[in-house]
Amino acid sequence: MSHPFPFKSDNNIDDAGLISLSEAMANHRDLQELELSFNKITPVGMGPFIDSLIGYHSLQRLLLDNNKIQDTGAKSLALALPHMRLMELNVGFNDIGIEGLLSIIGSITNSKTITILVLSGNNIDNTVAKALANFLMINPSLQSIHVDRTNLTSIGERLIATGIASNRNSSLKTLTGFELGKVLHLLGSPSIVCDMSNDQSLKYLNQMWKNVEKSKSQSHSGSSSPTSAGMNHQPALQLQRPTASLSSPIEETIRMVEGVKEQPLLPIYKEQLPADKAGIVVRFFSLCCLQSSYSFVDRS
Repeated sequence: MSHPFPFKSDNNIDDAGLISLSEAMANHRDLQELELSFNKITPVGMGPFIDSLIGYHSLQRLLLDNNKIQDTGAKSLALALPHMRLMELNVGFNDIGIEGLLSIIGSITNSKTITILVLSGNNIDNTVAKALANFLMINPSLQSIHVDRTNLTSIGERLIATGIASNRNSSLKTLTGFELGKVLHLLGSPSIVCDMSNDQSLKYLNQMWKNVEKSKSQSHSGSSSPTSAGMNHQPALQLQRPTASLSSPIEETIRMVEGVKEQPLLPIYKEQLPADKAGIVVRFFSLCCLQSSYSFVDRS
């Protein structure tokens, strides 16, 4: 069914217009996407809009970027998100601060449908970065995340990289906002990772976890060799042992991360990490030190 209002970007819609739009949407509960980018929406209009949005269980794409919803509007939105099955959420460039971003991240932490998240152009400080890291550490569905043009610090980058790297079930394929490979190298990955694009770095992490699962399976079956028939068919992405031992500055990283001091490394195969400060100390780096790291060779 074609709806009269799914694409309302750059239409000078203000708060009064948004409220009118909400009323018009009442008879279209099967709406699947709604684009409201580049308008004049503020927290005043967000409250009534979100109240009407909660019942839209079919909505998959919600684009609110380049408005002025700020913290109050973001908190209103966060109340509705757990009741929705969004696949794409874009709240970029909305003058959202710490409280608003924490609310949004918290509300999608358990989402099994979210695949695209855009937070660009908002205030991502270390507190928000830590919450984002915990989200990335456990979420299995996210495929694309965008944190461009934020005030993300080097510590924030390390936190986010840590969350990504420690999720063995991650589906992430796209990251924008900082150079993941360089941050992974600072955190102890082989030097070859430093020159990878973000897409390549994410493939590297994916292959690393696949290798961990293979090694774990071999260990359980009594195999002592790190290579197997499955590693001999020259896949497009291949893992090789580094030529030199890896020296990882884990203790320094832990000391630098706000709220994470003198925490012991968590078990490599712990299935779920607590969403608190200890959760930032990752099994990924335990793996680097205790399981031997692997360099990445792209044979495609």
